[in-house]
Amino acid sequence: MSSMITREQIVTKVRERLGNDASADMVNQVVDRVMELESASKEPEPAPPAGTAPKELGNRIIVAVFGVNQPGIVAGVSRVLAEHKCDILILVVDLTNSPVSFEELHTSLENLAQELGINIHAQHEDVFQAVNRL
Repeated sequence: MSSMITREQIVTKVRERLGNDASADMVNQVVDRVMELESASKEPEPAPPAGTAPKELGNRIIVAVFGVNQPGIVAGVSRVLAEHKCDILILVVDLTNSPVSFEELHTSLENLAQELGINIHAQHEDVFQAVNRL
C-alpha cells in the first residue's frame, strides 16, 4: 500500500461490513487482526525462483469427514494425523449441540493453552470471515 491506513478507517470499514449487530468486542477483534495483517504485509517474503512452487504448495491437504455425527470422530482423525506427525492448522467447530456457551468454551481452551504452553485463538466464524474478506 502506498498510503498508510489509519485504525479509524479500518474500524469504519469493519463496522460497515459487519453491520449494526456487531459488538464493540467483535469490531475490535477484527480491527486488531487487520492491523496484524497490515503490519505483516510490510515485510514481504522473497518470491520463489521462477518456475518453482512455494514450499507450502503440495504439503497441505483438506480433510473433510462425512457421515453420521458422533462423539469421537475428531479425536480419531486427530489421533491418526498425530501418529503421522501432521499438524492441524485450523478447526471449524459447530457449537449447536454443545451445552456450554462460546465464552465457557473459550475459557476451557485458554486453560488448555496454558497447560500446553501454546496460544489458542478462538473466534466466531463471522469474525473470522470478516477478517479474511478485508
